[in-house]
Amino acid sequence: MARRKTTQAPEISEETLERARQQVTQTAASERAERRARVRKASTVREAGKPRRIARQGDEKLTPQLIEERLANPTKFVTEAELHSDYAFVLTDLRNMGLLAAGLMVTMVVLALFFIR
Repeated sequence: MARRKTTQAPEISEETLERARQQVTQTAASERAERRARVRKASTVREAGKPRRIARQGDEKLTPQLIEERLANPTKFVTEAELHSDYAFVLTDLRNMGLLAAGLMVTMVVLALFFIR
């Protein structure tokens, strides 16, 4: 039987190991801070499980929470012409699928007429 070669761990200085440990600790701390910030932000938008009230135009007061929500969720108005230009391929695909479906139905009826007898 062949002997397994044992590999030795590379010699790493204590200074390098300590620096790596500090980087891991800093990364974990920053991830925890980001997670806490997301939770805080979510709690300002919707407090303690209460559903969000959708504000109507004219009956709202500009509060910091409302401004923050509006900045986080901007509304963009799109005209019908923009929709037609962006999604013209969808109408073309739907028309093609309709033609294909109609053609297959006609083919099935024709085949049924010849092979059922």
